[in-house]
Amino acid sequence: MDNLSCPNGTLPESSQVLQPNKRTPKVFLRIITMVSTLGGLLFGYNTGVVNGALVYMARPDQLNLTPFMEGVWA
Repeated sequence: MDNLSCPNGTLPESSQVLQPNKRTPKVFLRIITMVSTLGGLLFGYNTGVVNGALVYMARPDQLNLTPFMEGVWA
């Protein structure tokens, strides 16, 4: 018998045989979820860093940013 045969001696339908290295929708969804989660975390971190730094960049003894320039940098 073939390695692909079932215990009752019949071959499985072609839709039931998984191809090697074939991505299923579940795997694709997990990859998309991980990438978007990482992107959201990095965006949030960057927003916090920029907003924390704007206070010091607007000081007269530092970069002396105007409100317009603060908006450009943020």
